[in-house]
Amino acid sequence: MRKFALWLLHLDLSLWFGAGIYFSLMAAEELGRLPLNQFAAAVGLLFPPLFTLMAVTAIVGWVLYAWLGSQSRIVSRSFRAGHIVFLIGVLAALANRLVLLPLLQHVERQMGSFLNATAAQQAQFGMMHGMSLLVHFVGMLMALLAWLCLTLNLRME
Repeated sequence: MRKFALWLLHLDLSLWFGAGIYFSLMAAEELGRLPLNQFAAAVGLLFPPLFTLMAVTAIVGWVLYAWLGSQSRIVSRSFRAGHIVFLIGVLAALANRLVLLPLLQHVERQMGSFLNATAAQQAQFGMMHGMSLLVHFVGMLMALLAWLCLTLNLRME
């Protein structure tokens, strides 16, 4: 059971980090070729499920990490740091999904078309988008750090 849970945790971290990288870097590049209104519509469809996926994988990863640690009775400093890293990742993912995304959607509804929005609305949207992106990258960094803590403390046997 422990080996399966460890494998599942590796898969979870791969999905958490991989989905974040893909949608942040690769998909943004591809979607950036669309006209602005189509780009906004595509992002509006893709990012709510992405942020949900990031939150779910962060929470599942944290639960698996804690369970594996309790089963292995690990008490090292780096293992305890892993709990903090997972917690920050969970909070970042939840903040993006439950706080920043609804605020961005509200600003988008007020703007209507981005092309017809006022400069103040575009600036507000840009600021909110920048905060969301920063929180998203913090979450992805936490996924990498969690993986490091995992590899330092839990090994396949």
